[in-house]
Amino acid sequence: MYGSNNTSGQNNNLYGSASYNQPMYNQVAPIGYNTNTVVIKEKPKDYLCFSIFTLIACNLILGIIAVVFSVLSRNAYRDQQIEDARSKGKVAFILNVVALIIGIITWIVAVALIIWYIVVYVVFAATVVSTVNSVSG
Repeated sequence: MYGSNNTSGQNNNLYGSASYNQPMYNQVAPIGYNTNTVVIKEKPKDYLCFSIFTLIACNLILGIIAVVFSVLSRNAYRDQQIEDARSKGKVAFILNVVALIIGIITWIVAVALIIWYIVVYVVFAATVVSTVNSVSG
């Protein structure tokens, strides 16, 4: 009854799903049988917030291009193209860093020019006033 000869007409399934009266000893499931492989892929960064910041505060042209690459990165991830999304996100990041550096330099130069203009104007106004006072006085 428990041997390998099947005279009763029962279905001898290797995995024991059809015949419950046969004991199964030391049977190993084949590779890949009843296993689930879960692959977790992180969402690549698209730097959209950084792109919007550089668009508003630093450099309009590079900010617009960075926003475009950020949106392209987000769309590529949505279409399951992980490597494409990662590369477009990297381009957006590089554009954002360049725009940030240009923006910081621009703000420093602008503040320096404003300070220089105020100082020159005050000195010039002081010399004009002292000249007028010395001529009239």
